[in-house]
Amino acid sequence: MANRVELSDIQQKELIAFRRRFHTYPELSYEERETARAVYEQLEVLGMEPEMMADTGVVAVLDSGRPGRTVMLRADTDALPVQEENTHAYRSQNDGVMHACGHDGHTAIMLSVARWLKESGALQQGRVLFVFQPAEELAGGAKAMIEAGLFETYKPDCCAGLHLWSLAPTGTILVTDGPFMASADQFEITVNGQGGHGGIPHEAKDPIVAAAQMVVALQSVVSRAMDPADSVVVTIGQISGGEAFNVIPDSVRFSGTVRTFQASAQDAVEDSIRRIVTGIAQAMGLDVDINYTRMTVPTVNDARYAGVVRQVVEESSTMTLGEPGFRTMAGEDMAYFLNECPGIYFFVGAGNEAVGAQYPHHHPCFEIDEAALPFGVELLCEFALRCTLD
Repeated sequence: MANRVELSDIQQKELIAFRRRFHTYPELSYEERETARAVYEQLEVLGMEPEMMADTGVVAVLDSGRPGRTVMLRADTDALPVQEENTHAYRSQNDGVMHACGHDGHTAIMLSVARWLKESGALQQGRVLFVFQPAEELAGGAKAMIEAGLFETYKPDCCAGLHLWSLAPTGTILVTDGPFMASADQFEITVNGQGGHGGIPHEAKDPIVAAAQMVVALQSVVSRAMDPADSVVVTIGQISGGEAFNVIPDSVRFSGTVRTFQASAQDAVEDSIRRIVTGIAQAMGLDVDINYTRMTVPTVNDARYAGVVRQVVEESSTMTLGEPGFRTMAGEDMAYFLNECPGIYFFVGAGNEAVGAQYPHHHPCFEIDEAALPFGVELLCEFALRCTLD
């Protein structure tokens, strides 16, 4: 099946204009009100009947009027608390807020997909459900939309989403069967002791020594408690305690993250962390508070729908498939949608040093190559056209 999607010059210019508009006025998670308003208005212009969902989310349906499957396409809309250091004309005008992860591009791509499918008349069967999701960066937006009745109301048969990826060259598409992105858990541990004089430690209960032993002991979780065949990361990213060189503090706090591709490993790591930390605290006569949060589950792709995206790329003369079996320990709350219905999440390479698009995601100089945007439109349009068929 030959690819049918081609944007006109006007549509390509509009796509870039959308992206730059969203980049100029970024909004944090659950604060995407102006973004949602702009999306809502553009969908109305296309003759759709958008609805607000989960406060700052937007959904709309394009119905062919003929029987077929319902395909859900998803874009995230939120920005990050980052001060942009780029100097281009469309840099962020909202102090301390930046689209440093490409969600401006995702939102623009989705609007262009809606326009192309509407204006081309190419949708012959079924329905396409457009989901503009808030708060991906807080890993809560997808769950909020599910709880608001997204799947019960629209009953999609499959779903797809993409992420612009500055760490791959423009036009390179990364698509993988099975686990693609890791779960992301957060833990915060507070060790409570008894403060005292640094020169009289036996009159105190030192939480610093206990916390140090905990941090070291947790390094053995992956090497000794996990199956070597499982990919697991345990990282301590923050530790704080004490205010003076000669004073033993009352408490020490440290926090970190756990990443894995297997739900069973997710459970096992949490159990190991709790057991190790509690055991050390008890052995040293201290108390410990453990706050463990499951932020996202692993993002797992359905092989059938990964095959659809792969076929579109193979039939293209301008895109290439990237590293087979590519996976990343980054987390993504699209995973919750993929738990509700089968689908695919893939990366669209948008890295190009010639246009300044060589910085990693969440960097204050992050940029994407806008030449990658039409690839995203083509891939999602083709996915919708092929997967709405019975």
